[in-house]
Amino acid sequence: MNEKKTLGVPEEDSPPEVLGTMHYVLVSLGTQLGRLYDEKLSQEIGPLWLSALGKQRNKLYTLNDPHFVLSEPLKFPDSPTRWCLPKGGAFYNLLEDTLRVRNAWAHFEIPVFTFETLKPSILTIQQFAQQAGLPVASLCSAVIKRINAITNGQYAPPQLANHAGDIESQLRTLEEQLTGAKAREDALAADILAAQALLDEASIEKVGQPTDEYVRKLEDKLLTAAEEMERLQFLIESLAAQQDEPDHVDLVAEIAPGQEWTSPLPPRRTVMMGLANDLFDETTKTGIADEFGPHAREVISTWRSILTPMTPVFVTSHGQAVAHLDGVPTYLGTLGESPVATTVHQQQFAQGFFIPYTYTLRLNGRIEDRETGESLLNVNPQQASVMAQRLLAAVPRGGRLRVTTMGEVARHHDGEWVIVAQVSPAEWFPGHLS
Repeated sequence: MNEKKTLGVPEEDSPPEVLGTMHYVLVSLGTQLGRLYDEKLSQEIGPLWLSALGKQRNKLYTLNDPHFVLSEPLKFPDSPTRWCLPKGGAFYNLLEDTLRVRNAWAHFEIPVFTFETLKPSILTIQQFAQQAGLPVASLCSAVIKRINAITNGQYAPPQLANHAGDIESQLRTLEEQLTGAKAREDALAADILAAQALLDEASIEKVGQPTDEYVRKLEDKLLTAAEEMERLQFLIESLAAQQDEPDHVDLVAEIAPGQEWTSPLPPRRTVMMGLANDLFDETTKTGIADEFGPHAREVISTWRSILTPMTPVFVTSHGQAVAHLDGVPTYLGTLGESPVATTVHQQQFAQGFFIPYTYTLRLNGRIEDRETGESLLNVNPQQASVMAQRLLAAVPRGGRLRVTTMGEVARHHDGEWVIVAQVSPAEWFPGHLS
């Protein structure tokens, strides 16, 4: 059964289609909820309500940002945005679930990009949108209908795109499309400036002069081009993150070496060997380093300054190691990963531990705290542009970042954390580095 192609509705169960659908739904959600706030609060508070709210919070807000429109009423009971939404605990539980969905997809926490991961997220957004009275609920219904049709073999796309290639080839294709989208956006922006300049110069209407309607149409085209560019950026970031993620997704939640291990102790008990850089398994009567690849002995050698011979070390099946330091179970590191190495000299390892924050570097230079969704531009606008240029020069495709206590910025790539830049406390998120 063939159906008419609908914007934002997937054509097949593939990573580009899944990511494109989720991004379009989130953009629609942010735009519609932002418009709902703006229409009501512009009347009740005034057209400058958003900038006034930003000054009160000491942050720079973007009206259509899904993170802002979802987190603002959730975090602040006194927020005027609550005037625009239904009341009651059940609704705010659903709002929290929707924000959690947004954060999971925006921060690349989804293990695989398939209908199996897409469908429950769309259902959550649909339920929220229905209660909030947003048109995106209809789009969610169409997405669910299409997923069911494809899954049941009842839908054949009019022209099946070729996604059989590897992720690297998909990235190259998307980057070529992004270059074209940027060129179209630049051309449209130049046309708008030229048309607006002619309008400003004309004191009376003349034949051949652009009209306000003409400028409005150009602006609509520019918005469409910008949305296309944003969609392509999202796809590239997500596919690049998928390419860089390790195969195992059942590791304990991300934790930095030196932090307390709050999960149950790993079942495998080993002890630190006295002479060899290895851990001895008392059950199998063998060393275990060779099980975890070429970096394991190097990693174990870095623990000698804090672990004496015969110290018990508990190890997961993926090589995450835990030992008691001053009676506290402490994460030491992962045997399968090399210590954080610098790409410049390739012979030094990072000093200190990772700080307990993770970040996302986006293609447009936006640097986000993965936990809160806040960007460096919001909390440190003076340094955001400089840091964006510095980091994008080192990692043009962006990706997941961490920072050590020494201010070394590391990017996750091929299962390892690789140093890409240096940052000072004054250049970074306030309170994250000391």
